Amino acid sequence: MNATIKKLMEKRLNTVTPAIAVVFENMAYVPVLGTPYARCFFLPAPTGNPSYGGPPALKREVGVMQVSLNYPPNAGAQNALAQAKLIRDQFARG
Repeated sequence: MNATIKKLMEKRLNTVTPAIAVVFENMAYVPVLGTPYARCFFLPAPTGNPSYGGPPALKREVGVMQVSLNYPPNAGAQNALAQAKLIRDQFARG
């Protein structure tokens, strides 16, 4: 994945309010008992050329930004679902 795009997406993720700790790839983190946090992963997919007969330098980089929410056990799913919606809204198309 393009490093600039990754950096911009990480920056956007950090603006979600209310905030929870976000652990990005290859970062050390010790969870605090009872405190929610998120882990962020970038999963690249094969680069493609979306044109037929176009310039050979044309390419489309695709991938998935996966955010795994970790909430304390036995608390139900409501808080995690609410945080997931806030994250989705932050990355709305358009």
